[in-house]
Amino acid sequence: MIFTSAVLEFNKDSYKKLLPFIESHTEVEIYEKDIDAGKIILVISTEDDAQLEVIQKSFLASELVIDFTYHAIHFGESVDKLIDGEIKIDFEDINNKKKNKLQ
Repeated sequence: MIFTSAVLEFNKDSYKKLLPFIESHTEVEIYEKDIDAGKIILVISTEDDAQLEVIQKSFLASELVIDFTYHAIHFGESVDKLIDGEIKIDFEDINNKKKNKLQ
């Protein structure tokens, strides 16, 4: 499980339209909101990072949303698997990527 918090910025006049959109995402909960400031703190629980990316793209594509930014991410069991050696990171792949030098 991946647990994430995100800041959602919106036009305060669109809050009533935005609420059903947020509620349509079953993985998303409202943690705190300041309607006058046009900001909502969301808590998101997903099985993997691909699902998290789908949610992010959905929010960013909405005309009701001004911005959607992650505040914190906890990778849960993935971190435990990495520590226990069940997941291996392929550093060769990372090292073989083309590097852009600063000009």
